[in-house]
Amino acid sequence: MNATLVLPSLDHLSFWIDPSEFKYIFGWQHFIDVLKDDIEIVDSFPPDSAAIEPFVKAPVSWSKDIYYREDVLELLKQHKVLKLTHSDSRLAHNDLANWIQRLRCQSIHVALRYEKDMLAFTGCTHNLTAEEAEDLRVMRYSVKHWKEKDINSEERRINGGCPMTPQAAALFLKAMGCFGYIHAHNCYQLLCKNSKKENQFCFDSRKIFVKLIDHIDNGELSWEQFSSEVKRLHANQLGRPYRKIPGKAQKLEENFYANPFPRLYL
Repeated sequence: MNATLVLPSLDHLSFWIDPSEFKYIFGWQHFIDVLKDDIEIVDSFPPDSAAIEPFVKAPVSWSKDIYYREDVLELLKQHKVLKLTHSDSRLAHNDLANWIQRLRCQSIHVALRYEKDMLAFTGCTHNLTAEEAEDLRVMRYSVKHWKEKDINSEERRINGGCPMTPQAAALFLKAMGCFGYIHAHNCYQLLCKNSKKENQFCFDSRKIFVKLIDHIDNGELSWEQFSSEVKRLHANQLGRPYRKIPGKAQKLEENFYANPFPRLYL
């Protein structure tokens, strides 16, 4: 589209009211540097565009590149500034030019969720203060469609039922050899397979991982021992690239970010 990208802004209006900014969470300068030969990215609107009211648009899900080259480009020409409100699943998983898929890999930015609503729903309060834990309990009881109310946080954590804390996620990624940006071919092991047997294996692995975190926190494991155990634990998880089988529709095909390998044409 020959357009300039302004650094993304994050939603602050959702009910968990997260004040974080894109620059606070992501390596924004690295993001700009990696893409500089392909996309012009600016920190903020230039003076000649700052006063223009953006046209708000949610792109059509699973669209091919022609949709952006024609429909979205036409809107950009009309309104000069577009605000795209959604980025999830807005581009087809497959049948795109290699250079688009390459850019897709380079520009992916992942935020691991550890937010108030998620902790309230799961009842996980490990390392939180008593006041913070009570705040989550109040939120859980106030949401009527959350059926589970009385939750033993420590029991759930020990049994592998809690989301990764930021510390645990960082230790996991470092142990797996992932540094800085998370690039597609290296670090899929956060995902688990879909069958009942494989999901049980994933659940059991999370229980072991919690114990490993406690052991390293208590000084009972060296970093080398911890890293070796994490890699061993995830050696057979979903994560090795493989050719994808075509689906009946783009939205039914395996997500590009879970597996960027091209489709296998039968």
